[in-house]
Amino acid sequence: MESILGKEGRQAARSADFAISKFGYLRRAILVHGHWYYVRLANLANYFFYKNVVFIMPQFFFSFNSNFSTQPIFNGLFLMNFNIFFSSVPIFVFGLTEQPYSAETLLSQPHLYKRNRKNSLMTVKKFLPWFLSSLWHSVVVYYLPYLSWNNFDNMNDISTFGTIVFTGVVVVANCKMAVETRYMSWWFLASQLFSYASYLFFAGMFSEVDLRPGLQAGEFHHVFFSMLSSVCFWLLMLLVGVTATIPDIIFAVVRHSWKNLVRHFKGLGKGSKWLKTHQTSIPLTNSTLLFSKRSGTLTISNSTLTSYLPNA
Repeated sequence: MESILGKEGRQAARSADFAISKFGYLRRAILVHGHWYYVRLANLANYFFYKNVVFIMPQFFFSFNSNFSTQPIFNGLFLMNFNIFFSSVPIFVFGLTEQPYSAETLLSQPHLYKRNRKNSLMTVKKFLPWFLSSLWHSVVVYYLPYLSWNNFDNMNDISTFGTIVFTGVVVVANCKMAVETRYMSWWFLASQLFSYASYLFFAGMFSEVDLRPGLQAGEFHHVFFSMLSSVCFWLLMLLVGVTATIPDIIFAVVRHSWKNLVRHFKGLGKGSKWLKTHQTSIPLTNSTLLFSKRSGTLTISNSTLTSYLPNA
């Protein structure tokens, strides 16, 4: 609910979610901040569904290789901190700073506000690409390490395999956020670095320090740094990131190009319809371009042009 401050009292303003002092501020509040707020909120909701599907589906795939036992693929530390540290800060910064269009563009083109009518970004049509992308990314982060497992020498334990898969989940989830953002600020880049740095810190510390009483040697001890010392691990993470995000990039480029093409042809249709129903005069440098809706002719009226025309 929105209210305006007035001389009659401030009871309504105090009860409202937003309050403005002048009606002139309403234009920017709706066209700019209203547009930004809805885009941020819609993408935040879709991303939370997406990243949790990417996070959980590898456990589902692993159940087929573990004879549907209760053995978890991820360490408890990863399960606890994924949504707290490893993937929360980029979407938090996105929800505060994302700007699909600049404020000047939104104010000069008010029709952009119409694109978000009827909750257009929270429909099944918009959610389906996020869901399909999460399924594809979960397949990539699990089965690429699974298929390349024979290349990891002396690292054939479940802790190493689960850590490699989880590293792919962190990389892909943060890369997806980078692909979806349209306003690349220093705050967003810092949030990406924080996600990776926090993961390296927690996993490295947990690999070298016994944080739990009774931690068995070999369960996770020296696993993380042994994994980082393998060249195959870095090549695999590069392959996972590229394989997972290339379809998203191609889809975003094709969608953007298709929308521009549709708008172009729609604009041509509107322009021709306008010319058929209106009579207009376009001033040139020394002449006037006239279009008549009755005769359908286009003529140039200029007295200086008669000297250059041949005699009839």
